[in-house]
Amino acid sequence: MLTPLDLIKHKRYEEAHKACLELIRKDVYDAHPYYLLGLIAFEHKNYKKALELFTKATEYDPQQAVHFAHLAQTYSILGRQNEAKSTCDKAAKLPITDAFTA
Repeated sequence: MLTPLDLIKHKRYEEAHKACLELIRKDVYDAHPYYLLGLIAFEHKNYKKALELFTKATEYDPQQAVHFAHLAQTYSILGRQNEAKSTCDKAAKLPITDAFTA
């Protein structure tokens, strides 16, 4: 069985979306499914929704640099450069746990 992240990597977005919603039903405060839903929204160029979801992920797990990195990228695409920079600064202060923030 593929994880929601694997489903996203295989562009099986509808299945990934459903899996993330199920994870949220189990634990509304788990940051990971919000982050994954943010990736789906970002991939579909729904940047405002991605911003909302990445923000929620950073609120629920403020120790994940990757959440802040994707949030900063989204701010930048939306032309909100000051917020992108301050969010990058937050990400830079956190431990690196993935290739995106390395």
